Amino acid sequence: MNFPKVWLSGFMILGLCDCIHGPKTEKKSPLNYLNGDHYQEEGRIFSVPVLERKTVLTKIRGQVMFDLKPVGEPLRFQKIGLYLGENKIFETTSDQYGRFEFRESIANGSYRLILMSEKYQGSTPLEVTKYEIGGIELIVTRK
Repeated sequence: MNFPKVWLSGFMILGLCDCIHGPKTEKKSPLNYLNGDHYQEEGRIFSVPVLERKTVLTKIRGQVMFDLKPVGEPLRFQKIGLYLGENKIFETTSDQYGRFEFRESIANGSYRLILMSEKYQGSTPLEVTKYEIGGIELIVTRK
């Protein structure tokens, strides 16, 4: 068969598009301001939309676990702090299943999650690069 070169190049481009798609995870970047997650229309002036910047919150989810071998036990109603260096930025409390969530405006960077308790101690490093971070296990021990 003798296909024109245009047809063959079209098939190659379509095949390449199918090969390079992957999971759609949004990284935190100052370059993605024009998507609908960052701006909302507040009205129109002479048919031109007026946009207002929305606050995009970062969600950090995890669970506080007491270090029992081989399986940890969730710790209920414990205070967890999000620290930048020595400064506590935000604080939250775990629920009855030991789960916690921060839903705040958090910049990219290196942070530390620290359990604030008189009975238990534990911390874990955290690198914020996305808008949703989940599956964090904060393993703690007795003091």
